[in-house]
This record gives sequence, structure tokens and C-alpha cells, in this order.
Amino acid sequence: MRMIILPRFPHLGLLFVAGLCLPLAVPAQHLSDVKVRYSGSSITEAKLKNIGRLPVDFYRHNFELELGVGQGFVGFTYQYATKEKHTGKFGNSFGRAEDGLMLTAGYNLILTQNLRLNTYGRAGVAGNTNYAQALYATDTDLELQLVLSDPDGMGMWRRRPIFPSLQAGMNLNKFGRVQGIAGGGIWWNGLGVYLTAFQALNGVVDVLHPGTDADKIFANLKNSGVSLGASYQYRDLLIWLKRNYAIMNGGNDLMLSLQYQHFFQKRRR
Repeated sequence: MRMIILPRFPHLGLLFVAGLCLPLAVPAQHLSDVKVRYSGSSITEAKLKNIGRLPVDFYRHNFELELGVGQGFVGFTYQYATKEKHTGKFGNSFGRAEDGLMLTAGYNLILTQNLRLNTYGRAGVAGNTNYAQALYATDTDLELQLVLSDPDGMGMWRRRPIFPSLQAGMNLNKFGRVQGIAGGGIWWNGLGVYLTAFQALNGVVDVLHPGTDADKIFANLKNSGVSLGASYQYRDLLIWLKRNYAIMNGGNDLMLSLQYQHFFQKRRR
């Protein structure tokens, strides 16, 4: 993996304004926690239908702020996507540097002691996003996932409980593309391991022949892939490492995420 280098961010002014406005939108006495996260991704290879494997030098940087309100949250994500220029790699011709701002919100609905429905949505609000290029920086979508888990743990190892979980759901974006999502994980003593797979049911199959979807080729790809992740949590700090493997119309990338979460009252379940 190449070293992830922080670039200059054209829209830091928007980031600062959003950071000031979001706390004002939620009364302080109702806040349960605040979460700050940075994620950096390095994409070294892409797989495209009817083209095959393409070496690329793409990078994505995400800064996120979430304000917890009971079982829900509101926040924003600023993304800067860029590439290493002048490498001569054909795959790099599909992307250009871009940045944008998205408002985010979510809610965890407790259905039973072991079952909950997680909802998460994003809405692009700033940035001149070009959905026809590979490094588009904003998304507008909605994700729903049913999560099955045991709050008391299932079994013990070295006198520590083991917490397994399973999840299944879907993602619907602004263009009508539907992705099915399924996965599972195990958490023990601050350590977590997760496996997730997704498959789009519709969308652009061939980027060279998009038909009427030429204006939204990459944001509306019919894609599929598998992600393997590992995390470690120490008090309010979380480190997350994830590797994505593209099966069709996607990128093979490595993501490192650093998160700090401060709780004002009791923790959100």
C-alpha cells in the first residue's frame, strides 16, 4: 500500500461552516455523544466489465462528524478524492480530483432484544460532482440493515464474552440502483473481525457502453464485491482496517479509519 498523504482541501471553508451549524441544530441537552472520524483509502487496482483489471493510483480522504441524539445521529462527511498524476496508467484516465460535502443521518430502531433495524442516509449538498467519473466525491443514498446480535454475548474465551452478529439489508441510491448487502462479525475484548459482501441488482454494466446512463456511469455501476475488516477499540478510540476486493466493476482498496467518540450521557445501544 502506498503511503496516504493528506492533500490541501479546497472546501475546508464549507467544512468549518457545517461544523458550526450542526451543533446549533440540535439542543445541547439532547446530545448523547459526538463522534469524529478520519478515513483514508488507497485504491491500486480496478476491475471493469469487458475491460478487465486496471492498475490505478486513486486516493479517498473522508472527514466525518456525527452528533448522537439517543438512538439516532446527524452529521456530515467531507470527502476529497484524488489520484497520482503523470503515472501513465490507463486506469487513471477514468478519474479526476474532486471534493464534496454530504449531510448524514441515521437511526437504530430496536425491534427485539436481539434484533434491530439500522438506517443510514447521505445527501450531497456541496461540490461540483461529476457522476460519470470514477472519483466522484458525493453520494445521495439510503441504507437499511437488519442486525441480529446477542447483547449478553454467546460463549466465553479467556473469561471474556464473545459477541457475534449477522446483518442483511440493502442500499438504494438517487439513481435507483439497489445493492443487496449481507455479512457478519465477531467482537471480543475490544477486537472485532467482520466480513461483508454486496451485489448490485441493476445499474451500468459496461462503462464503455453506458447507453442512456452516460452522465452517471460510475455512481450507478452494477457492481459487486467483498470486504474483510478488523477493528480495535480502546475506551473512546477505535482503529479500523478494511480491505475491499472487487468482483465486478469496483476497486481493490485498503482503508484505514481512526475514530474518537465522546459520550455525554449513557452510551447509545
